[in-house]
Amino acid sequence: MPKLNFTVRDWERIEHDNMAWWNHDLDRPLVYLAATPPLPGPPRYDFLTNYPLSMSVDEIVDRQETAFAATHYYGDAFPWWWINFGAGMTAGFLGSKVNSVTEPSETVWFTPPGKIEIGDLKLEYDPDNWWWKRVKALTAAAVTRWQGQVAVSHTDLGGNLDILAAFRNTDGLLYDLTDY
Repeated sequence: MPKLNFTVRDWERIEHDNMAWWNHDLDRPLVYLAATPPLPGPPRYDFLTNYPLSMSVDEIVDRQETAFAATHYYGDAFPWWWINFGAGMTAGFLGSKVNSVTEPSETVWFTPPGKIEIGDLKLEYDPDNWWWKRVKALTAAAVTRWQGQVAVSHTDLGGNLDILAAFRNTDGLLYDLTDY
């Protein structure tokens, strides 16, 4: 079983208090506070830093488990992992170019794969899309590794207009909205 600073008894307490809060039976607010001391290695905020393309999903989960083992949970906090590949990753799943930008800040941008008119867009699920497979494999590895000991969330899927803008650029989409 993975080493985490969180026990089954802690999960029982969290479930009890959260259910009581939602039922208006808790006489205090829920307070989430977790503290992780600085860990060796790269900072953990850019998706290419968090999830290097050269690392296997198991290596990435190992690295995250090290962070969980060092984290202390106070109040109503619990171990959770948001597998964040950037806001609007659905665009990447559908074929938009995915660009990690580290200067001046760490972010992800999606750009059109080519010049496509709005009427010619054919956005279809591709089970072999590289980004889809990577996010799915990482999520599955985390869920399998921690067996319910960690709340694992999926990446940000994005809003529908943001996804369209990744294929038309924002200005192109704005013209489309007025023209069509």
